[in-house]
Parts: sequence; C-alpha cells; structure tokens
Amino acid sequence: MKTPCYDLLVSKDGEFVLINFKKPIISLLTKVEETISTIDTKPLLPTYISKTENDDILVTMRDEGDLYNLTPTSRRVVQRMTLTGKVLHTYEFREDGKTRLFVLPVRAAENKNTDICVVNWLSKDNGELVVLHKDGRVKFTYRRDGLKTEQFMIGDVDCDDKCRILFTEQYSRAIHMLNAEGMYLCTLCQYEELSPFVISVYGEYFWCGFHEGRVKVFKYLK
Repeated sequence: MKTPCYDLLVSKDGEFVLINFKKPIISLLTKVEETISTIDTKPLLPTYISKTENDDILVTMRDEGDLYNLTPTSRRVVQRMTLTGKVLHTYEFREDGKTRLFVLPVRAAENKNTDICVVNWLSKDNGELVVLHKDGRVKFTYRRDGLKTEQFMIGDVDCDDKCRILFTEQYSRAIHMLNAEGMYLCTLCQYEELSPFVISVYGEYFWCGFHEGRVKVFKYLK
C-alpha cells in the first residue's frame, strides 16, 4: 500500500480506514487501494483510530499547537463517529463543561462494558489512563498505582472479553493489566532489552509490537 498511513483498521466489510496525522482527513479505501470516501476533520488532526463493537470508530484528535503547552484555544478530543463521518459523541471536557479531559490523547479503546479507555500523555515523560463512561463522565484515572517506576508512559491500551484493561508501559518495559474498575491486577510480561509499545487483544491471545521492530503473540488465558 503506497498511501501514506500512520494508523489503520479494517472494517467488518473489509475496507481499510486509515489516517495520516499530518492531514485533517480520515480515508476509507478498498482492498485494491481505491478511495471510497474521506472524512474531513478540520481543523483537528487525527492521531489514532480504533473500532468499536458496532463498527463505529474512536478517533483521537488534536489541534496543530504545541503538544503539551496548551492555550485557551487548544483542542484535544476523542470522537466517536460512524464510517460515514457522522459524529456521535465528542469527549473533550469534564461534567462542568470547562475542565479539559486530556492534554494529548494518543490512544483510545472501547471496553466490552462500553467504557472508553484513553491514553493521555501529560508530558514527554509522563501520562495517565483516563477511563470514561460512554456518556463522557470520568470513571477513573490511573497513574502508576502498583508500579515502581518514577516515570509513567503508556504506549497503547486494549481490553479483553472479561472487561480487563491491558496496556503497555515504556519505563517498566512491560505489559500490565487492570480490572474494569481500575485496580492493578498483575504484570503480564516484562523485558530488559525490549520495549513493548502497541497491543491488540483477541480472545485468549494478545499481539504486541515492540519499538525494536518485533511483533510477538502471547496466550495469556488458560
């Protein structure tokens, strides 16, 4: 595929849905790279997409300003939308309508209980996991509980069939697991020389991509 792509997913109909974070569009392509349609996200840049249970998409987006030094006009959002571009929900502020939910939302995943799990980077060295109810209310925020590292940077997040939350963490070089209420359960695997980054859960297996260019498949349920 020659189309510039930063992130992609495959719809239930076999279409490629992809983004190029330098352009404010989401593209839908056929298997032979024919463009079906595009979704205009101006003035925001999409940074990540994931698929929900009913084939909607979750898109993390930001404005073109500084990554971490926000201004009153900065925009950092997660949107739930259909593949035709209809926005179903925008997650941007807390219940007061003023306090931002995110500094830099970089990943989002829908849990089986309809919660929305968002990786929120606070700076180049620290981040958090913000978990929202489907209507946008904050359920909990997870920041390093149970881990011994001073710095904390989640790379990616996904959820399994039992609503448990799996995430990769840069400084511990590990993959960790929480329950649906945000309680730390365990570290699934940890490395000395490899750095887990992206993760995808399917049934009793999960796939993990590493910064070093490797992909490993794990069976973690008995």
